[in-house]
Parts: sequence; structure tokens; C-alpha cells
Amino acid sequence: MKRFTTRLRNKIKRYIKNGLDISDLIKDYDIRNENLAGSIIIKFDRPYQDISGCKLARAVIGKAGEITNLCGIKMDYCNCRYTVFLGSLWLRNASARHCSVDGSRSWECHS
Repeated sequence: MKRFTTRLRNKIKRYIKNGLDISDLIKDYDIRNENLAGSIIIKFDRPYQDISGCKLARAVIGKAGEITNLCGIKMDYCNCRYTVFLGSLWLRNASARHCSVDGSRSWECHS
């Protein structure tokens, strides 16, 4: 996994401000402790990865009719308040200690 750079963070902020999908920007990057609040992430398959501390508040994740695979993910201390999950969400064997999901909606989980 690659680490975020200042240039990438600034590009992501522009994409979020303009309502653009950031899936390709974060594809092979370590998103631990990064602020992705308010983003649109259509392709968010992150099985068995550690995204602890990531801020995904008010984000829109996934796509209707498709599966987002988060099996085995470690998302401790993530902020997922008011996050919208579209489509199906696979969330088996996940660790979500102290992960806030208040107000999140459209969960269609398969276990």
C-alpha cells in the first residue's frame, strides 16, 4: 500500500468539493487516519485491510446493484456517521471497535 501525499490529499479535496468519485484516487493507498468525509466512493472493496481511524462521515459508498466487499476489514475508530452504503455490503469477520455508524443508512448486509 502506498502512503498519501499532500498532492493527493489536495486532489481528493477538489474531487469531494465537486462531487466526483474518488475510487480510482485511493485504490492502492493506505487510508488509515485519512479524512474522506463527504466523498463518493463507488468502488470500495477493501477485504482484509486496515482502515482504522478513517473519517467517512457523510460519504456515499458503493453502487446500487453491486457488492462492496469489506470482509475481514479492520475499521476501529472509524467515523461513518450519516454514511450511505448503496448496494450490498459484505462485512464478515470485521473489526469495528468504537466505530461510529450513527445515522448511516441503506445497509443491505450479507453474512
